[in-house]
Amino acid sequence: MPISLQDLLGEVEDLLRTAPPIDTLHHRSEEVLDWLGRTRAVFSELGMQSKVEMNAAIGRLSIDLSAWHAAGEIMMLVKSARHKLRLSTAGPLRLAVDKGMIFDYFDALRSVIEEARSDVFFIDPWLDADIVKRYLPFVKGGVVVRMLARERVKTLMPAVSTYAAQEGLTIEVRSGSGFHDRWLFIDGSRCFQSGASFKDGGLKTPTTLIEIAEAKSSVMDTYERLWTSSPVVQ
Repeated sequence: MPISLQDLLGEVEDLLRTAPPIDTLHHRSEEVLDWLGRTRAVFSELGMQSKVEMNAAIGRLSIDLSAWHAAGEIMMLVKSARHKLRLSTAGPLRLAVDKGMIFDYFDALRSVIEEARSDVFFIDPWLDADIVKRYLPFVKGGVVVRMLARERVKTLMPAVSTYAAQEGLTIEVRSGSGFHDRWLFIDGSRCFQSGASFKDGGLKTPTTLIEIAEAKSSVMDTYERLWTSSPVVQ
């Protein structure tokens, strides 16, 4: 009997929860071999292209010069499968929270930020020091953080500079004008709109966090141009 998309999504989610550290994927321990075997089995249910891509990546783990690249490719394929299955089952993220439901808002935003692999881009005129302590600990090493802010740059910058120095994170802040909405872009491929400022979503009023799919390219282009034209804050 064919496995349902919902069940496949559950399997992929569990692969991510149980994944060994990425720098151990080329090892031949019992734990790693079991996880890779299960990954190969799951991807065999995702269609021929996914199966071929995963089998090729797993095969490259045995070649010393390409093992690290292959490990990264495997994790990318698993995460890509999760996104595709989410879109096929639950669709884009749509969260509505009532006043006081601050954890629900925080948890949804945290899960999105944790998925970033190259770039996290916040657009919010009211970004301040709270955004740093609340969300940046979930940004993985090597991911670049960009913040387009305005109203509270003076309180934002000390937190940004000290956190970047402590964690070795690349964070760039620019101060722009002519914008009001709050957006979050992940890796240049996912686009989220927040009804409230990221620093206090759900605290004072009901709000929403909605993933934009159809118009994301035009939205991203608009704010990339605004980013380019805005001065860097030192």
